Amino acid sequence: MYGDQDDIYDDNEEMSELENLGFDPSIINFVDPGDWLCHENYIFDFRGRLVRKYDFHIDNSCIITNNPFDNGVSFVVDDPTKTYGDRKYALMDFYGNNLTDFFDSIDEGWLDDTYISVERNGKWGYIDKSGRQVTDFRFDWCGMDYEWINQSSIYEIVRIKSKREGVDNELGLFTFTGILALEPIYKEIEIKSKYYSFENGRERTDALLKDVIFATDFDDNKFRWTHHHGLEQI
Repeated sequence: MYGDQDDIYDDNEEMSELENLGFDPSIINFVDPGDWLCHENYIFDFRGRLVRKYDFHIDNSCIITNNPFDNGVSFVVDDPTKTYGDRKYALMDFYGNNLTDFFDSIDEGWLDDTYISVERNGKWGYIDKSGRQVTDFRFDWCGMDYEWINQSSIYEIVRIKSKREGVDNELGLFTFTGILALEPIYKEIEIKSKYYSFENGRERTDALLKDVIFATDFDDNKFRWTHHHGLEQI
């Protein structure tokens, strides 16, 4: 049965690179054939043979942002000995090239596997998987997974701290196509969609084309946003 020690360590010579680097060879136990083990600043194949060594440690939290090197990129940390809150993060490609400067923090999930929010100097913005900046760094917080309007991963709430008395945040909306559909100036946002989950990318695109987004500002003016017509007051 795959996973037994005899199945994994049938060739001690092949395991030598993992072991010679001082790592416990058992960490390879649950890596399936054809998969990689990303550990510290190394990649090993499923037999423990060294694939690549990097200048920076691969960020373990990539497990919740994306699998390391999903679509050829992963986050790395500047110094793994720092506490979690003091670490900084950069996007790196498989060949070890840093695609971005180091950010102060990263969000926990890619929006539709394409965009992720990152923090710099206390403000948040979005980048894509090439490292390209797609919004300014001006938000005080971006949406988290549980704040997606439905199960679509199409939209995320963005916020700026409000200067209005009794108001914590003003809301905007970012879409999975990289569009800031609504500037963060609203008190309420509602999305009317017949889609709540998707079987394929075409359904996701159809939803964006057909969804209607309603927003209310702080003067109680009502607005509607659609992909085809943009923003209209109603």
